[in-house]
Amino acid sequence: MSSYLDVNIVTNSRFDAKWLKVDLREAMKRPQLAHYWNELVKDGELFGNFSETLLNSAGALARKGDNGVYYCGLRVLNCSCCDGICGPQRGCNCGPCQQLTLDAPHLQSVPKPTPSHQILSSWTWAPAQSNIFIIIISSFILCVISFIIH
Repeated sequence: MSSYLDVNIVTNSRFDAKWLKVDLREAMKRPQLAHYWNELVKDGELFGNFSETLLNSAGALARKGDNGVYYCGLRVLNCSCCDGICGPQRGCNCGPCQQLTLDAPHLQSVPKPTPSHQILSSWTWAPAQSNIFIIIISSFILCVISFIIH
């Protein structure tokens, strides 16, 4: 099992009001931390190697359909064979999603960098703290929230 976590953030301004109400002290506690992480994933603002979502060249989040083709769900097509929406139901996939479908196998074969915990553990002189994962995720969520707010 890999300990590498590839995380990407795509902010969506329609969720700004929700994130401005977050109590940052409460956000650092384990239950709230998990809740906010799940909210980011559910809203599509957080994606990575834990999801089937990728960012296409047009800047839209594209999800892999059951047929292995990526679709962004945007109304960007002008063809007569579909409803104009890049989607698996009745639409073709748009140009950026077609390119993403072709590039996806190459993206998955890119070598992953050395996990940070391996680098950090080589620097430590004392026994490692058991809750280092909580500290790292807490710091990450705090950065995400401040990034969204600004």
